[in-house]
Amino acid sequence: MNLDGSFTIEQANVKFTQIDRNIMDELKRNKELMTLLANVYIYDDFIFTHSFNVTLYTLAIGMELNIN
Repeated sequence: MNLDGSFTIEQANVKFTQIDRNIMDELKRNKELMTLLANVYIYDDFIFTHSFNVTLYTLAIGMELNIN
């Protein structure tokens, strides 16, 4: 966050990069999770895309509120 309280893309990028690494590590460790995600995508790609977008918004809000 800047001195004026605004959110910067650079800060978000660093945080999202770490979150992305954590998610990818978890997917590599847990093959059942990857299968579950694939099944949701195959069943209804709209639900998958919507869920993914909701996740991104939730992460952004959590980051802004400094929630770990």
